[in-house]
Amino acid sequence: DLAAIKTDCLMIPVAEDKTPPGSRKASACRILDDACGGQIGELIKLGDIKPAHGKISTLHHIKNVNARRVILTGLGNDHSTAKIRQWLSAAIGAILATPAKDAVIVLTELAPTGMTPSIPANTITSNTITSNTIQQDKTDAWLVQQVAQLCEELSYRYDHTLSKKAEKPALKKLTLIVESTSKNIQAAVQ
Repeated sequence: DLAAIKTDCLMIPVAEDKTPPGSRKASACRILDDACGGQIGELIKLGDIKPAHGKISTLHHIKNVNARRVILTGLGNDHSTAKIRQWLSAAIGAILATPAKDAVIVLTELAPTGMTPSIPANTITSNTITSNTIQQDKTDAWLVQQVAQLCEELSYRYDHTLSKKAEKPALKKLTLIVESTSKNIQAAVQ
């Protein structure tokens, strides 16, 4: 339950949500919106939160949500690996700009185009499911690897020759929520 996560910062993607109400797999944004009684959906309707690529909105004190702040980052319609990496960079940069010591990023909706095959529901077999699981592991491993690289790049502060040392980001712990639990994910971080 996303609303129950206790963290200084919860980062979720905001996409054009075409998931029908009551669907088994709702977006993270919709799940959080349901938990807070439609507060996020109302802000989207008003135009305060936009699903456009890289648009960032930070919310505080959301009803029924344990996170101290929720950062919503627009996902846009282009889900190429380059755009997903830009989205991750914007998301991580937004987190590092806060005083948050710990954060959670929801990556379950990010499937870069070209990495996950589209399979019609009527053609699913046990071999397809295995193939899809392997493909999801590869996608999640790529996402985790990108997050690790971007955290390193974006948190770097040059101060070797400076008289005043650069202020380091407050973030000490970052948790990623992904679809798979494969060992490939652990290897991607190393």
